[in-house]
Amino acid sequence: MIKLFGKEFYPNRVFSFLVVFLLCISCGYQYIEYQIQFEKYTAKQQKLHAIYQEIRWETLQSILGVLNREGKLHSKLVAHIIRQDIINAYPDLSVLQKNFERDDYSDEKFTSIIVDTVASNGLLGEASSRNGVIINCEDKILYNLIISSDRFDTPLEDFILKNYNYKLAESSFKSIKHYNDGFIFIEPTPPLSGAENHMMLSTSSLSKLKELYLKEGLEGLSGYLIINPYYITKTGDIFNIPDFDRDGNKNSNHKIIVISYISIYDTIKNYHNDRIANLTKLEQDSIGRMNEELGSMYFSSIKSVLLHFLFIIIILLFTRYLTNKNNE
Repeated sequence: MIKLFGKEFYPNRVFSFLVVFLLCISCGYQYIEYQIQFEKYTAKQQKLHAIYQEIRWETLQSILGVLNREGKLHSKLVAHIIRQDIINAYPDLSVLQKNFERDDYSDEKFTSIIVDTVASNGLLGEASSRNGVIINCEDKILYNLIISSDRFDTPLEDFILKNYNYKLAESSFKSIKHYNDGFIFIEPTPPLSGAENHMMLSTSSLSKLKELYLKEGLEGLSGYLIINPYYITKTGDIFNIPDFDRDGNKNSNHKIIVISYISIYDTIKNYHNDRIANLTKLEQDSIGRMNEELGSMYFSSIKSVLLHFLFIIIILLFTRYLTNKNNE
């Protein structure tokens, strides 16, 4: 007999308790080791996801850069078409100028030029509410396919307020009036993912657009259009009235602005989807391999714990057997 804590125990029972105690410690160690590895793998997956998100954004940003350049060329081309059509239709431009000075844009020849040009000039494919041009003159949107209207010359303020993200539209048209040469966006419709918890941009900022993309993915950008203005003309209007007089004072003139627009989401989906999809597949494959390794480690831990418990049961049964035999 062995005396412990003032009591006597059979040696085989003491030995069994020590073995069970050590096996329990070993089981605890297996569990803790797995949890540590699980947290490491989770951190690796999060880091990997962040890296691939950054790569996807850089890919998207390069596509946006190409779209922006193409948009500038498109608006310039359409502006030249409109300017030439107006000159051909009005040998004496003073007739049209008098109409403009009366805030009257309803002359049939002029409206026909604008409507026909807008209807037939999409940047990529057929003109639509997500791919085409807006014609702006002073505080009027002469014609557009984005926001439906029952009149030819919609007040610019009405057009802005009918945008889903009207604050961004207001900011973007201010940028156009100030000849901003960078990225300009509008969001006339809500995202496909729904308006709930959607991040609303108030200015045309690439850094904010990136934040939106990282938070909501490509669907978060589904309502966004890249817009690019071209001015008839940059320093005056079609009637050769300059923007400023010799003293630097602002002249009242009738500058026509052709604004090309294209959907970011549609362009990615229709023309660049493989590039984004390939990156996503590479990420999923990498995470899949990590999950397989973690799964293998999990089953090894479970197997080890079960073996430990099996040993404990065997030892307890054996101890009980020896105890009963000693008592006989």
